[in-house]
Amino acid sequence: MRMAGNAFVANILSSRNVPLRSEPETRDFYIHEGGRYDLKVSDQLGRFQEGYWNLYEDKNSFVEELYRTQKGAFFLVGRGWKHWAASENGEARIGTAAVPLNKDEARAWAELRGLDDLVLDLYDGEIACA
Repeated sequence: MRMAGNAFVANILSSRNVPLRSEPETRDFYIHEGGRYDLKVSDQLGRFQEGYWNLYEDKNSFVEELYRTQKGAFFLVGRGWKHWAASENGEARIGTAAVPLNKDEARAWAELRGLDDLVLDLYDGEIACA
């Protein structure tokens, strides 16, 4: 599941040409494709962490957080290494970015990251008990 989740996120980042910034800290807001994604006024729905999250020692670590804006748009914020790493002067650096997701992508991300309660919330009761 973890590898499928990493591939899913990496594919979204590359297919949408998301700019990865060389910044170790999450920003208060991101601009992407003319939209402003503001963490201060959006609801964090889920969080996934891989590695020990010591950015300077563990180059396999990263954090992803799924948000929903007040208007109902979803976006994923990530920081760290692997598919979130930025390149600066040809050298890999700790990166951060935000990428908009549609509801189906938000559900897929939550499912691939094993966030079952969030998956149920995003399906709005559409999943029946087996």
